[in-house]
Amino acid sequence: MMKTTVERLDDTKLRLDVEVPEGDLRAAIDETLVHMGRQLNVPGFRPGKVPPQAVMARLGRDAVVDETVRVHLDDWYRAAVISTGVRPVASPEIDMEAGDAPADGGIRFSATVEVAPKPKLPAIDTLEVDKPNLPDTQKYVDQVLEATLRGAGTLQDAGRPAEEGDEVLVDFRCTIDGEDISGAAATGYQARLGDGRLLAELETAIAGKEAGAELEVPVQFPGDHPMPQLAGKDATFHLTLRKVETVELPKLTDDVAKRVSEFPTAEALEGDIRGSINGKLEEEIAGIFRGNAVAALAKAAEMTEPEALVQGRQQELYQGLKQQLQQAGLTIEQYLDRAGRDTEDLFAELEGSARDDLRRELSLLALAEDAGIEVTEEDLRREVAEHAEHTGVSPEQAMQQVVGSGRADMLRGELLIQRTIDHLVATVKPVAVDLPTDEEAAEAAAAAGEVPADDA
Repeated sequence: MMKTTVERLDDTKLRLDVEVPEGDLRAAIDETLVHMGRQLNVPGFRPGKVPPQAVMARLGRDAVVDETVRVHLDDWYRAAVISTGVRPVASPEIDMEAGDAPADGGIRFSATVEVAPKPKLPAIDTLEVDKPNLPDTQKYVDQVLEATLRGAGTLQDAGRPAEEGDEVLVDFRCTIDGEDISGAAATGYQARLGDGRLLAELETAIAGKEAGAELEVPVQFPGDHPMPQLAGKDATFHLTLRKVETVELPKLTDDVAKRVSEFPTAEALEGDIRGSINGKLEEEIAGIFRGNAVAALAKAAEMTEPEALVQGRQQELYQGLKQQLQQAGLTIEQYLDRAGRDTEDLFAELEGSARDDLRRELSLLALAEDAGIEVTEEDLRREVAEHAEHTGVSPEQAMQQVVGSGRADMLRGELLIQRTIDHLVATVKPVAVDLPTDEEAAEAAAAAGEVPADDA
């Protein structure tokens, strides 16, 4: 595995000293010998079938190594850049005479790269960062308890029009142009209004209706619907509402807790639910705090985002969006048309996102340098071994897979960023704030133009 050290030469120049170990060099030489064997004409061998040992004998090791370096140098350089998190803004100056060769028989080279001016960071222990308080979770506990107890509840005739939360029993069939569609019909289908088991159009039509109602509901299916006979079609559902029932929940007792769960008491069941909810919320809060800390660092940093990096990141975001849309069966043009936007709007948005991404990334890399944070080979092996525990693969096999797939340097770069964020969140000043209520979140979304205020 390659070893790379970084030395800052001045505000905009770094020197990367890279050691390619003997194993990596040998593998690269083997590839070169195979490739050259297809190109050479050597007496006694068929064209394109010259074996590696004959190539080595004909050309000599020095020539083969020179060709290997020529072909693989860019890959080694890119791997060094990825593993260190360096973001060059221009082509590197490569020096193959950088010091003595490694003792293990590999090679060493250096790359002097131009980078963005290092951001000037604030003292991170002075940064005040919002950290949400753990909210009162009783309403969430009650909701989960209600869902748990429904299995032991009894159904009773509602004696009124259907409302959200009611159990309904329906018969339905689907037609297109008057023809019944196979696989889109059911008799005695039971669902709870609001749980999403019925199409939204059907739930809307059923709400407010009493048992015995017969409905015809138009539905327009999306083009990517999993049933080909429905995809992109306008259909009609013919539905009969057989029953509207409410669920009478039993009182939570120890006996009921035993019936609906593996817990022996009501207290144990409720405690497990509360612990699970609190654990998930604490994870969410930790994620929010980490995001807030990175955003605060990037906002406080003094820097200028190099245009070359902005444009490169903008293109990465564009290609990523394009790939996502292709997977959904859409083109960029269709996406923009549906959103009522044009290409200029899209690229302006992507430029803003690219600048924000770079500010966060460059700030974190500067913090890693200032704090002396690095990722060693042992750190990498420990991380791979930890993940291997959940896959049934031995740590040695997992490490071989990571190295063989070329993911080692990318993983090293990701670990560097994560460790730097760990250091950041452990140092900044958390400021306790309350999470917005559902109503406040809806109002904020409406004010931002995400949803109409009437729908909030």
